[in-house]
Amino acid sequence: MPLPAGVILGIETSNPSAWSPSCPVRPGVALARATATGLDALAAEPIELERPQEDDLLPAIDRACRRVGIGPRDLRGVAVSAGPGGFTALRIATAAGKMIAEATGAACWGVPTAIAAALRAEASGPFAVALASKGDTAWVTPFDSARRATGPGRLWSVRDLNEAGIRSLVADQFLPEPIRAECARLGIEVRPPVFDATAVIEAAAGLEAIDPVALVPLYPREPEAVTKWRERKSR
Repeated sequence: MPLPAGVILGIETSNPSAWSPSCPVRPGVALARATATGLDALAAEPIELERPQEDDLLPAIDRACRRVGIGPRDLRGVAVSAGPGGFTALRIATAAGKMIAEATGAACWGVPTAIAAALRAEASGPFAVALASKGDTAWVTPFDSARRATGPGRLWSVRDLNEAGIRSLVADQFLPEPIRAECARLGIEVRPPVFDATAVIEAAAGLEAIDPVALVPLYPREPEAVTKWRERKSR
């Protein structure tokens, strides 16, 4: 679906711990103007990672808006990278996006993080994006050479790589070592991800807008707190 004409806010803070100084783009927010011919980038504002105890998301949005001279009511849409990713980061981002969309009447999109990351992937031929690694598994979404998802995201283990038919895997430094080793054995190149708020806006152009109430994080597994609660309840 085409984006509504006007300024769109993109939020990409889904995987702050995956960022490294070698990555050209920091977690943060972006503003772009949607026109009949495409997107015009207006501003990008990183969040502060040096003070993890302080939430810098809303201040970063304010800084970006002030830089281009707009207010919240000027936003026509809010696109949020909805995960998988860091549990707390996703909750903060989706809550902020939901609040802004509800308060301003802006359109709202929950963008699967893998779809946005695929747009910035340095990959040729079929590839996949791995997120939310834990234990011996990761949440993996496959893509074709045109960066279109060829299947839904799901948990992969080493066994899934043999039949994946991919040439490269976009994954952060937390990729399980068994999967990384199997990629090396199969000749699958592992490339670092780029999490870019402008890419989140670009990805939203291919998705349906949703009711802000429906904007929730995409979790690859049951939250650990819920698992522990179930275990205590069953005793």
